[in-house]
Amino acid sequence: MNELLDTTIKLVNDFKLENLSLEGQNFIVDEDILDKEIEHADLRKDDIVVDIGAGFGYITARVAKICRVIAIEKDFRLYSYMVSTLELNKNVELINQDVMEMVLPEFTKIVSNPPYSIVDRLLLKIARYDFEGGVMILPNTLAESLASSREKDETVLSFSLRQFMDFELICDVQKDKFYPPPRVTSKMVKFIKKEEDFVQRVLDEPGSLVKNAILAADQTFNSNTKRTSRERLADRIKEIEDISNKTVKQLNLEELKRLVRFLERNY
Repeated sequence: MNELLDTTIKLVNDFKLENLSLEGQNFIVDEDILDKEIEHADLRKDDIVVDIGAGFGYITARVAKICRVIAIEKDFRLYSYMVSTLELNKNVELINQDVMEMVLPEFTKIVSNPPYSIVDRLLLKIARYDFEGGVMILPNTLAESLASSREKDETVLSFSLRQFMDFELICDVQKDKFYPPPRVTSKMVKFIKKEEDFVQRVLDEPGSLVKNAILAADQTFNSNTKRTSRERLADRIKEIEDISNKTVKQLNLEELKRLVRFLERNY
């Protein structure tokens, strides 16, 4: 008997939640999996945790026993349920907003099972924040590309994200651990934020031309004048001249690798 599954099915029916899989809403209904996420997050009493796509608050309730947690949920029906069950908990702050359209409050860790429809964009978003690390359950293909050392598994997304974070696979999460079951298999992933460096500053300007992103990073990260930055780049630009007038987000995987190698050698 799975009481959490029964509870979830009842709540889904009570709130008339439809098309959950199409919207990427798949709730973890296995107590052991939820506990394992908390365990691997290595939470301390002074941590501030963000739970993105908090759903019915299963993770939020567990984290709140240890430290402060900020639960972000876009669906007002799910948010309302959490208000009714968790609002009086002094360790819980509830936010009814689309995480992709907000500035995240200060936090130290993330423990979250976000909708798969936003995970790519969400990981790129959080990579820009200053925090320690966290645990998420992600689609299998994405999880493996993030944690793999094999070049054949690399994508532009995974290579970019690895400039900001280190990833470790924790365990498989079978489809029957969710309700409704997702279409893809999943893995639990732990990640640790890297210390900010020059490469991150450049990649943090995806809409800028490569040469402009480098100049801006050299001025802010290295505290150089515009003139010094321009002279410095002019001496080295031939190495990447063919990609210097592309935007950072236009680079393919090989071009992105070339840019990172150039930055590591020269800056």
